[in-house]
Amino acid sequence: MKYFIAENGNPAGPFDLNELLEHGLTVNSLLWNETMPQWTEASNIPEVMNFLNGAAQRTVPPIPPQRQWQYQQPQYAQQPYRQPMGPMPDAHMVGAILVTLFCCVPFGIVAIIKASQVSSCYSRGDYYGAVESSNDAKKWIIWGVVSNIILILLYLMLIFVFGVGSVLASSY
Repeated sequence: MKYFIAENGNPAGPFDLNELLEHGLTVNSLLWNETMPQWTEASNIPEVMNFLNGAAQRTVPPIPPQRQWQYQQPQYAQQPYRQPMGPMPDAHMVGAILVTLFCCVPFGIVAIIKASQVSSCYSRGDYYGAVESSNDAKKWIIWGVVSNIILILLYLMLIFVFGVGSVLASSY
């Protein structure tokens, strides 16, 4: 049997029951056909309600069984995002200590910190971080040596200037 449905206050149809579903049929939808004296809610029409109950059973997915959760230890070794690992880069720890002792303490301390980060980055799988820390340690060692050489040259220039100046001043 075909029914008219009220859509936004206007009659639409006639439609069969499958077409009514496409037009938003609910239990509160107003329906009418030639055999009915007036517009009636779908919940009052047995044929439509049987159809809606059957459609609801076809569209509702089955309820999945309850899952039993069990505690498992986290698997830290299985990291799919691990970076490709090469050999551990040189930490330059000896150079960092020598710069600290004999050249420039502030640059040496930073070099020691960077050198100690190499092994910790490498052990947690951060190869690129280990390489970067190794390069930073080497950079701070070079800066410490170069700054010490510059300071020694400035010191020698001052000694030479004041030494020559004092010799020249005493001769006049």
